[in-house]
Amino acid sequence: MSFNVLIGTGIQGPRGERGQIGPQGDIGPIGPAGPIGPALILKVEYRVLTETEIFEKRMTLQFERYEDSDLTLDLDGGSIGWLGDDFRVTENEILWDELGLDGLISVGDRVRISYAIRR
Repeated sequence: MSFNVLIGTGIQGPRGERGQIGPQGDIGPIGPAGPIGPALILKVEYRVLTETEIFEKRMTLQFERYEDSDLTLDLDGGSIGWLGDDFRVTENEILWDELGLDGLISVGDRVRISYAIRR
């Protein structure tokens, strides 16, 4: 399951609000009036870790992450994973070999991953 948030579209709602919840959990356009750069979409993935992902100590994102965007990883019922300390990121993979998540997470654990992609 994933949700979308539009970032930097330069569109405001009719009452000046920065975002509106739309159908199926999408959050509508947010950002100040006027263009502020490329439109990005914030992807939020909810995942259950598989045996293969735990064995390989990596998981592939659904989409290619925008190169300058941050990525957050939250453990369900736990804490936030810290980029660099607990995991590292390539264009579309999260890896945790010999980092903080190594040995901490296991098959069936649920995580939430947030990152931006180009619109």
